[in-house]
Amino acid sequence: MLLNKAKFFKRNPSGFTLVELIIVIAIIGILGAVGIPAYNGYIADARDKAAQSTLQSIVLMQKNYYQDNFCYVTTGAGTDVGPEINKHLFGSSDDEKMTTPIDTTASNFFYFEITGETSSACDGSGTPKTAKNFTVKAIKRADTSQWFTINHKLARLDQDGKTW
Repeated sequence: MLLNKAKFFKRNPSGFTLVELIIVIAIIGILGAVGIPAYNGYIADARDKAAQSTLQSIVLMQKNYYQDNFCYVTTGAGTDVGPEINKHLFGSSDDEKMTTPIDTTASNFFYFEITGETSSACDGSGTPKTAKNFTVKAIKRADTSQWFTINHKLARLDQDGKTW
């Protein structure tokens, strides 16, 4: 009896082989290993840009305050001074000063502070405290060694001394 060779060697194409599945899983693993750290880097960059944008908003309000009062607002240093920025620079009410317009709650990745040097013209004893110059600082809550600043001369620096 003669066997039909074409019928005997015909494969059934109804599934994947184990080797094909292992190759697909390996490719997905490689893409994930490369993609997840890149994605996390994009998120961190977006948070940094948001903090820098907030710093610029604070500086613009400082310039407006200076035109009216000939001094700048200062809050001193610390994680709890953000509401004073909202209240004295942005005019937020006592009920809104934690979140409007700058989110100063612990859910924000940065906190903000304004420091400055007093002079006889700006004694700093009133409310709000005032100074003849200022430095606005955004400090990362999770790692206080990472920060951004802008001063009254609009010089921008980060923790490494680089401009941003």
